[in-house]
Amino acid sequence: MSGSRGFKAVSQDGFFYDGAKFYTQVSCGSRKQKIERADADYLYSLLTPPDSSRKDRNITFYRGQLKHYGVQASSLKTKKAVKQRLLAAFENAEKTLEVPIHIRRIEAQLKEQYEPVWERRLNKQDGTEVDGWEPAISLKNCLWTFQRFWSDVGMDNLGNSSSLQEGFTLHSSDTYQHRCLLRCQGILYDETEEADDMDFVDDLDEIDVGADITVSDIVVSDETENENVPFVGTDCAVPDLKYTVPGGPQVAVPHPSLLWVDPEALGLTDLTSNDRYQIVKLSLETKGVDALQILYRKAKRDTKEVSLSSVHLDNISFGTKDADWAKGWGNGCMICYDGKPPKGMVACPCRFKAYCMQCLQRMMDNHRNGEGLLSCPTCRVPVYAVSKTWIDRSPGDEKARKAKKAEKRRQNKDNRILAKCMRREERGKDIRLQQQ
Repeated sequence: MSGSRGFKAVSQDGFFYDGAKFYTQVSCGSRKQKIERADADYLYSLLTPPDSSRKDRNITFYRGQLKHYGVQASSLKTKKAVKQRLLAAFENAEKTLEVPIHIRRIEAQLKEQYEPVWERRLNKQDGTEVDGWEPAISLKNCLWTFQRFWSDVGMDNLGNSSSLQEGFTLHSSDTYQHRCLLRCQGILYDETEEADDMDFVDDLDEIDVGADITVSDIVVSDETENENVPFVGTDCAVPDLKYTVPGGPQVAVPHPSLLWVDPEALGLTDLTSNDRYQIVKLSLETKGVDALQILYRKAKRDTKEVSLSSVHLDNISFGTKDADWAKGWGNGCMICYDGKPPKGMVACPCRFKAYCMQCLQRMMDNHRNGEGLLSCPTCRVPVYAVSKTWIDRSPGDEKARKAKKAEKRRQNKDNRILAKCMRREERGKDIRLQQQ
């Protein structure tokens, strides 16, 4: 790969890959600077120059190298201190530095992620992409796989689509695929036994364990009555319902029982907060839930009396009629109150009660009824869980805000010029009348 392809870089844990180079970003005043990893020998020569006349690099470069080589030194403020920390790391490693394994793994993962992203964007640019709905490849169309990942891998990863993909791939062994396919076909097993020691039913031999699970395989009968199968008979998307992105393609609307999932994990990318709002609104309205009771796009009106910095609401893009709802997000989960960051809410009239992912999971596990509904702990209304990622600000929001602000400045300037011309014309009329 000889150069950048001109597409947005993929990122993970503060590292980036743009198709040509692997780098990290370091703050330099009011902007961020891209810093690539320097060779260890070159870096050591900079730290131990033969004479003082050699040109040195700036502090941003050295801070980037600290991150690239996994050296912990976040509290260092001066270039001298940063260089001394790097030199100490060299001396501790016998005058050589190795890139940590976890950073090399991140680099490899980003390079693997970039290729499908590049191909998808290239197809979109060429007009060959026919549908904006693009479910994550590993997840296919099986809602049970979402639930299984939730319980097996952990709740914290669900807010990050790359972690979701990585974790699911990690658990997609032949045995796991087999178990998923059996579960989706209604052939159940005793979950109290370990996976490797399971006594599968006789129908096991009729299924190709090594084959990938396809959408056609994931067909669950609505007649399955076993309560251990959550959301049986429900598809990822609402049938025959699309949302048209302004100036973009049509995208499918996910089923309300999937709104607790990160939209990017469902293939819904590059959307503004208004787009996500409309998708959530359409999804909830298919079940008779009035989204206007829960989600509002005009956050400034709702939060102007609340100190956003005190409750960490920098990325909230819409709220409710009650201005003090924001305090709930600052206080954390409404159930466990243990300071865990809120990951979602429930779509009920009492509005914007925040919950951590663990408590949301417990609520959903206790209310498996085939539709993905759970009971609001406050008002006891049957509702759906909605992830916080559906209401986060996106880069498109900031771009649209700046464009709107620029347009408003232009209109104000035109109005001032017009008013000035009108005043001149009025004064000219007065002068002509006086002369007559």
